[in-house]
Amino acid sequence: MVFNKEQERVLWQVGSYLAEKGLPLGFLNSERFNPSFKAEGRVDLLLERLRQTALKELPYEIGSSKAFSDLKFALWVLSNTYAYVVTSPYHSKDLQGFNLGQQEVRLGSLNLTLLEQAVSVSDRQKSSLKKIYEGFGDSLNSGLLPFPSISLSKDKLTFPRKQLSFLDSEYMVLPVSVVNGYVSKLKERSKEGIITIDAHRVGGALREFNLTSKSRIALELYTDTLLLEDFETVGFELTPVITYQESKLKLMKGLSRLLLTFYDLGIAESAYPQRQLSLSRIEKINYLSPEEEEAKLRQLKRYSLMSETDMVRQINHLAKSWSSEEQTAFLVDSLARLKRLSGINTSVSNYTVGSIIEFQLRFSECIEYYSTAYLRVVYDMIQEEPERFNYITGRKAEVEVVSPVVSESFDIPSELDFG
Repeated sequence: MVFNKEQERVLWQVGSYLAEKGLPLGFLNSERFNPSFKAEGRVDLLLERLRQTALKELPYEIGSSKAFSDLKFALWVLSNTYAYVVTSPYHSKDLQGFNLGQQEVRLGSLNLTLLEQAVSVSDRQKSSLKKIYEGFGDSLNSGLLPFPSISLSKDKLTFPRKQLSFLDSEYMVLPVSVVNGYVSKLKERSKEGIITIDAHRVGGALREFNLTSKSRIALELYTDTLLLEDFETVGFELTPVITYQESKLKLMKGLSRLLLTFYDLGIAESAYPQRQLSLSRIEKINYLSPEEEEAKLRQLKRYSLMSETDMVRQINHLAKSWSSEEQTAFLVDSLARLKRLSGINTSVSNYTVGSIIEFQLRFSECIEYYSTAYLRVVYDMIQEEPERFNYITGRKAEVEVVSPVVSESFDIPSELDFG
């Protein structure tokens, strides 16, 4: 069985609905994968109806916990359509309920018809797939979900040795049509103005991204013609690599790792603002009103002047003249400010610095861990307290261009007397 065109359309609408409401992407999630995702209203009713269908159609008698119920549901989804399965370690560091470990993303299906539509499948691989079918009972009882992964770029089907465990991992199962509907709505709304997206980085830092495909807005911050054209591409529909004709289901090459390529407003033009957003780590989405957009643009204009490399160099140089207490105060103040703005537990209470080498090391660690969010906090401090920071700018050093002076010709006397 393969989902028909109408069923895929409903899944598309689920993704579109989530994006329109500013909700994180989700479908079949473990409780701690992303607690910001809550299936409510019609989405919750649909998921429950699909779950009951899955439990009824699949004959396997396995455990009764939610993980085992989810396992059967996931198996049913993969048997009927293409889906992404995202997992991360169950015991990874937890912040505000969000699982922050490294995530593994697989795109695949258990339906041979769909697999053959997407990539080349050899007779040997068909035999491997048959073994998976025959061993479902044992796999499910062990809490494992075996399925082959699709690589669209390599036209390749692989059978990973490591099977995904629903008992010791956090997980999310996403039908491809849900993701397509979600991304399509984001692209559609990007044509109207600025979208701010809060998403977690690996390790926990909550990062705000600002995207638009409206060149008029990008023109407020950037001047490069080609870059302005790049911003417009954010609104373009993704080109499908494969369209399964029976259901009109589309596989998008650009989303094979659940990464959305876009251009982040506020990144300096010299740093080239192309970024990739992990769709599985979104916490919330906000579509700005005209008034909010105006205020946000003022903020982003300031950040677009920031040069990360030059600012870090300027701070490290200035810190050589600071006492250990001043070096410590800078780190504590900047991390405390980041905590106020983002809610991240930056654990600053026991910070001490004993040397310039230690300061530079800790400063570098903060940048690596908290990324752009932290650098912007430092930049704001520099702008707001110029005296404290000896009037450094955090901007790219500008070299004055001295125009040559054109003067009238003159003769050099044979004897020079300097008096």
